[in-house]
Amino acid sequence: MKNKLFLIALLLITASHAYSNPELNNDNFEQTKILAEQGNIEAQNQLAIMYFNGSGSKQDYVKAIEWFQKAAEQGYDAAQSNLGIIYLQGLGTQQSYTLAKGWLQKSAEQGYAQAQYNLGIMHKKGEGTKKDLAQAKEWFQQAADKGYIDAQSQLGEMYLNGDGTQKNYPLALKWLQSAADKGNANAQFNLALIYLDGLGTEQSYQEALWWFQKAAEQGNAAAQYNLGLMHQDGLGTPPNNSLAKEWYLKSAQRGHAPAQSNLGLIYIQDTEKQPDYTSAREWFQRAAEQDYVIAQYNLGMMYKNGDGGIKNKEMAIKWLQKAAEQNYPSAQYNLGLLYQDEKYNHQNHSLAKEWYQKAAELNYAPAQNQLAILYLKGIGTPQSYTLAKEWFLKAAEQNNASAQFNLGVMYKNGDGVEKNESVAQEWFQKAEQQKNN
Repeated sequence: MKNKLFLIALLLITASHAYSNPELNNDNFEQTKILAEQGNIEAQNQLAIMYFNGSGSKQDYVKAIEWFQKAAEQGYDAAQSNLGIIYLQGLGTQQSYTLAKGWLQKSAEQGYAQAQYNLGIMHKKGEGTKKDLAQAKEWFQQAADKGYIDAQSQLGEMYLNGDGTQKNYPLALKWLQSAADKGNANAQFNLALIYLDGLGTEQSYQEALWWFQKAAEQGNAAAQYNLGLMHQDGLGTPPNNSLAKEWYLKSAQRGHAPAQSNLGLIYIQDTEKQPDYTSAREWFQRAAEQDYVIAQYNLGMMYKNGDGGIKNKEMAIKWLQKAAEQNYPSAQYNLGLLYQDEKYNHQNHSLAKEWYQKAAELNYAPAQNQLAILYLKGIGTPQSYTLAKEWFLKAAEQNNASAQFNLGVMYKNGDGVEKNESVAQEWFQKAEQQKNN
């Protein structure tokens, strides 16, 4: 898709130069060739385009590059830009960032907006040059000032995120609005984010919804996902799970991992239908394979609980571990439970304790309670009433009913603490209140 976008830009921009010459007929290959052979640089550039696209002649990349080169060496900015794009993308020749940058630089220094934009992209990505966001911003600025829509979008995004410059929401709004009004999907998406969060302007869910819709209709996967979220949560529009599912599906089919994960949840949680665990597992799997942590966790839990009739502890551990290694505390906790399960062939209390510890240190109350139990009973670790009390207390202060009850038991029995029936009853009452809430 990226190649096509660059090629479209090439065709549109260079064609506008060709039409500026009254002697040139873009539809007449033979006439264009004659003019090119006579040294007309615009004709040389146009002939190269014809060879490149197979327009009026058999497609011939070698001849296309040859004619672009002739015009470029005579200083024709459009041909220099087109030649740069060809080397940048490796279109019909070996990719060369060095040659791409060289030709784009020549064109950009003549003020050719398309080259300035593509040179900005090279600096932004660090392709053929050291990554330099400030330099990228300068080239985007020059192209944006000439009305180049994609550059306006990039410039607005840089002001929005503070890339290569200080964050400046008014300038972000200015440039994104300009590009969005002209139909740039990326600008429409970022403009929606500005209205969604009220960045430098009044928050408006309706405006956010409008611009997400515009970008989504152009196939912007992130916009489709956010549109799904807004319909699901009822932001700027009445809640509508059917529309949410529709947009999640469009985004998911484009490979957007968060949309794939949310779509999986909808297949499970849809109140109007029976849970579709097969479809849910399929979408969780796709997102999980992209290393999306929530999907890895949900997929692991499906295998752990046997949702959809497939219970597989090995697969549960595989996916929960992937999520746990990304510091997802719920996954770490459930991984601990699996390793502590006496029905599991690979029961390992030490590993269980290790994963509880990680989740507990992330302030996950259920793991703090479970870790305290291990210390209390000396399972997988030396017994320590002190550490048991410490972790029960941390969880209890987060209103974990089990920890509050267990802390009460410690005070009632005098386990590592002085017996205190009054304190014990206080914790028992707190635990009971949590259960009743």
